[in-house]
Amino acid sequence: GKYGIIKEDQMYEKQEEFLAWLSEVKGVPQEACSQRDLKEHFSTYVEDFNTATLPDEKYYNLRTWYLKEQARKAREGADAQASAAATFERTTFDDEAARKAELARERAKRSEATTALMAKAMGESKGSSALMEDMRQQEEARRLMQVAYKTGDESKAREMALRLDPNHVTEEQMRATWGSGAGPQRKARKPQKS
Repeated sequence: GKYGIIKEDQMYEKQEEFLAWLSEVKGVPQEACSQRDLKEHFSTYVEDFNTATLPDEKYYNLRTWYLKEQARKAREGADAQASAAATFERTTFDDEAARKAELARERAKRSEATTALMAKAMGESKGSSALMEDMRQQEEARRLMQVAYKTGDESKAREMALRLDPNHVTEEQMRATWGSGAGPQRKARKPQKS
């Protein structure tokens, strides 16, 4: 089919789409169905899915449809906001308060965008989960640093604090990123006497 082919044993993989189709298209609540009824309805869903005859795109991939729908609503909201701004008439002239409100909206937008980006990064890397693994390692390093402070091992605690500092870059990290620089290692010059 146009959207791929599924089999009747993939009921749990397409559960969200199937249940949406069952309640919205068929008008049957899930709670009213026995396990046997659900399997019968799913075989009908599979047939419609494989022949690409479902009434809406969301019944093929609910997540993709939801993301497209959110983007469309955001575009429509931006268009409506722009038209409202064009017809907006000021009745108060408190520039400072207006600027503060504008900056607060921009901060909220940036925060929301950052959160969405992090959520997307975490969602996309489910298989490798590199970001999650990095976060776990940082949390474990923080815990070890706290233990070192509590046990009085200040040198190890300082070393861990440096390692956790995002602004601290070691020489090894620099060399790994940028290479060794100007060829073979050179000896440091001795300071000249004045």
